[in-house]
Amino acid sequence: GNITAPLAICAPLSITYDSSAPTFTMQYYSDSNLTSTITDNSKLKAGTYYVKITASETLASTPTVSITAEGTANDVTNASTDLVSGTAYKYTRTISSDASAIGSTLEDWSITGTDITGNASTNVSPTNESTKTMYTDTVAPTIAIGSPSFSSTTTGPITYTATYTDASVVTLASGNITLNTTGTATGTVSVSGTGTSTRTVTISSITGDGTLGITIGTGTATDVATNLASSSSASQTFTVINTAPTNQNTVYPTSV
Repeated sequence: GNITAPLAICAPLSITYDSSAPTFTMQYYSDSNLTSTITDNSKLKAGTYYVKITASETLASTPTVSITAEGTANDVTNASTDLVSGTAYKYTRTISSDASAIGSTLEDWSITGTDITGNASTNVSPTNESTKTMYTDTVAPTIAIGSPSFSSTTTGPITYTATYTDASVVTLASGNITLNTTGTATGTVSVSGTGTSTRTVTISSITGDGTLGITIGTGTATDVATNLASSSSASQTFTVINTAPTNQNTVYPTSV
């Protein structure tokens, strides 16, 4: 007779549907090997930095980034990234000098990527954006020198007030100051004061005849982003008078 084989009982087929789009996190680094992290919400000066972007799942291709920064010179749109490994990618962030980048507004980041099943995230914010984005600060501290305390003198002292804007550290010393001279006028320069706003520059032991003024050299202050202050403009001068003017003989007409 016919022999009927027993029916095989198959395990139920399990199908997983992936309908979730990927999410992303980010972290700034100062080195291309992604080992030295940068403190959250720091102020960054002009230079090159590196951002590690980590996707929540495997992507079909490398994601792109768009950034709106303070100062349009540092905006980017759909910039490419490089695969590091797995779900980690690297973006090379170049910050250029921009007069509008004063370090008062955080960057706005968005990332676009698609997972291997076709779920797309288009211009989504990193989940840790609020703490990991940075300020762009490419504007150095400035120096303004006030008027001399007197417009003329014989021996002094004469003082100037040097005012710094947006400085976090001021290192002004007498060696940073050029004494601008005419004639035989000269003097001794000293600096006093503390804090990050002003310094008093004093010119004493003044001798000779002519004019004196000052110029402050570069690098006497830094801001939070470590931008170095440029040199100042030359100050107003004052007159030094130590030699009495020579008397002129007056000639009177002879009477007729």
